[in-house]
Amino acid sequence: MHTLLEKQLAQLRIAAQTPPDAEQWAALLNEISRAYEALLGENPQPPAEGSAEHLRHELKTPLASVRGFADVILNDTDLDDATRREFLQLIVKETDRVITLVDRHIR
Repeated sequence: MHTLLEKQLAQLRIAAQTPPDAEQWAALLNEISRAYEALLGENPQPPAEGSAEHLRHELKTPLASVRGFADVILNDTDLDDATRREFLQLIVKETDRVITLVDRHIR
């Protein structure tokens, strides 16, 4: 197994034992996303700004965050109300980011 992915899986196991805050979840989800892309052999260099690949990357990042936080909210029955609210606020923030990207790049 890819060593970076193994590291991410180990962090997930630790996270399951000690409830992380929203920023820790976001950082962990971003690291896992990067490890997965590297595992698939995607180009680790950022695409040229203004290119379709750049827009794709810019849209995937907040959407992956939204998906990750939504999954946690749906599946973690022990999530306290404050953390749930914090995750929902992050979903709103990332959704606004997608709307801004679409408005800026797709006319």
